[in-house]
Amino acid sequence: MERDRRVVRVDDEHSLAGGIKLVSRVLGKDYGDDLRRYALDPSHMLQNTFLVVSGGEAVSHLRLVPREMRIGRSLLRVAVIADLVTAPEHEGHGHARTVLDAALEAARGERYHLALLCTDLNNFFRDQGWTQWYRPTFTVDLHPDNAVGVPDCVRTYRSSDLGSVMAIHGFCGSRYSGPLLRSIAWWKSDLQRYVDGGDVLVVENQGTITGYARVRHNWPNESGSTIMDLLAMRQVDECGLLSAVIQRAVQHGSVRLNGNGPLARSLDDLLPSSQRPCS
Repeated sequence: MERDRRVVRVDDEHSLAGGIKLVSRVLGKDYGDDLRRYALDPSHMLQNTFLVVSGGEAVSHLRLVPREMRIGRSLLRVAVIADLVTAPEHEGHGHARTVLDAALEAARGERYHLALLCTDLNNFFRDQGWTQWYRPTFTVDLHPDNAVGVPDCVRTYRSSDLGSVMAIHGFCGSRYSGPLLRSIAWWKSDLQRYVDGGDVLVVENQGTITGYARVRHNWPNESGSTIMDLLAMRQVDECGLLSAVIQRAVQHGSVRLNGNGPLARSLDDLLPSSQRPCS
């Protein structure tokens, strides 16, 4: 048992830097890129980062991201749990549970209605009293020789497209990305993050934006690309965006494409039967 451990709610840049370095090391991220992402995040506040410190160093980290969710007529404050990591050499001492308990206690005190997270550690969080919120997903194996025609109406996002992209998400975003709300500040900061390592694409028909897609390459690992959003007003535009996403993923060397369930049917129309998505 590590007797000198303590939980710290970050209140200075030095402690924050120690936490980000830990996240970068454990998750294999670039430290400089993580610093840039923090700077761009409009919801970032020092006190939303929690650390377990042992022997003078950060050994476990958690970031609480404040968001809002609309369910019917109710607007809920949501605490999204992000970047929960423990240094491998300090695993097995309950640090993750300690920092998670501290963050949730703080969220309760600040009157959040709900806490959410995305994880592969289902058993760990189930043991902590969490309930799984099922969302259908799919995975597609890609091949370098995938030849998918991309229509001329699909192009790269421009800053002048922001209003149209926000309107499309507001109209039909919940069916793909869930009911979490996105502010203008969120959109502006998030789209800046795709300068490197990602794509934002739009469909433009006769001067009108009718769909968009956000894709992260080399995520969640170096061999994969993940569709973060893909929304369109028409089925034909959805297929056009998917064609462009597949092309970009193959160009980035991805062998796997991940996404959420509503797109699986469109992928069936684009790929041979041997490559069709599996859930």
